[in-house]
Amino acid sequence: STYLVASKFALQNEVKARTVQNLKLLLESALSARKSAWIEFNLLTDPGSADDMTAATSSTGGAGYPPSPSTFRPLTAAQKLTRLSTWLPAIQAPTVSNLFGKEGYAVKSIVPRDELSTLLPKIKLGGGRDIIVSNVNQVLL
Repeated sequence: STYLVASKFALQNEVKARTVQNLKLLLESALSARKSAWIEFNLLTDPGSADDMTAATSSTGGAGYPPSPSTFRPLTAAQKLTRLSTWLPAIQAPTVSNLFGKEGYAVKSIVPRDELSTLLPKIKLGGGRDIIVSNVNQVLL
């Protein structure tokens, strides 16, 4: 456990009280960061696995069902992002940027470290590429 101890006398001094509050903020942010991981990945519009495809025909049955492989088209990066955004954890919301020179997005998010083992395969299946996981040093909310 981590404890911060300050004397009542020191807290009566405005400068010392502010210093103690700042130290408390920094310690809490470091403790919070231990539970988090920074994840970054790209979503591109390109063919992938069958899980990464959408049928060009109706999936409700009828003529042409089940669809042949030639009736599948790749999901766009926007479609992949829409799917991933329904379950991808974030502090507020994932940060999303356009990729330079490609049709796609760079996605960044702070996620619970204990969920990485389930998130990484889901991101990969959802079309995530170039996945990077980093340690987080501070989390200030």
